[in-house]
Amino acid sequence: MSTTKTSKERILDHLKDPETKSYMAKRGAEIDLAVKIKMHRERLGLTQRQLAEKMGVPQPTITRMESGEGGINTGTLEKFCLVAGLELGFTTANKDKNPIEVAEYVLLRCYDILNEKYDITILKLLKIMYYVQAKHLVDYGGPFFTHEFQAWNKGPVHTTIYNHYRDPGEPTKTILPKQKEFNLNKAEKQLIDYILFEFEGGLAYKSAYQLVDKTHEDSPWKNAHEKGNNTPITTESMIEFYKSHI
Repeated sequence: MSTTKTSKERILDHLKDPETKSYMAKRGAEIDLAVKIKMHRERLGLTQRQLAEKMGVPQPTITRMESGEGGINTGTLEKFCLVAGLELGFTTANKDKNPIEVAEYVLLRCYDILNEKYDITILKLLKIMYYVQAKHLVDYGGPFFTHEFQAWNKGPVHTTIYNHYRDPGEPTKTILPKQKEFNLNKAEKQLIDYILFEFEGGLAYKSAYQLVDKTHEDSPWKNAHEKGNNTPITTESMIEFYKSHI
């Protein structure tokens, strides 16, 4: 009986080799970084030449950065982050945050700023959290927290957040923050503040139903809801739409 391995078996053996696995992981990280750099350049509306001028580097440096060739030194990456308004940590893999922790920070910031005008209900919170997620997807290419948004009749709903805060007896009551300490970095807090107090005039200042209407106008919810109530809203559809709307 022949013991000669097939091409597929030889390839699989090669991929199991520790050196090959290490190389593949390194190349994957380099390509991921290149994709993120290009995405942020396009978010800023800059050509490679314009970005190079702002960073004070030759244009070929930007070409190499976006090619995935690797070898980007820390100084060049710091210049890029300064122009793009990012922290150096954007290059590392980001484990999704606990959605309740992010929601609690949203509640606390709104409570601190709105004072007597504080009016965060579960309906309003869910819509704010949807746009926080959308902003993070666009800026960083991945979710801020575990992605569970579905297209319900009254807009996007994150099931974990909904189940945590829902009160069948008082569905329209305001939700007060309970948490005081947060494992969020400066960039994450700034992103949340942007959505709360700047985006579209500040979502914290709008009513729950104004936010419902806004989500109904956006294609990620509309396209998902057309397939049926509770259809998941994909991160891909959110990135595609919000890269030019947030």
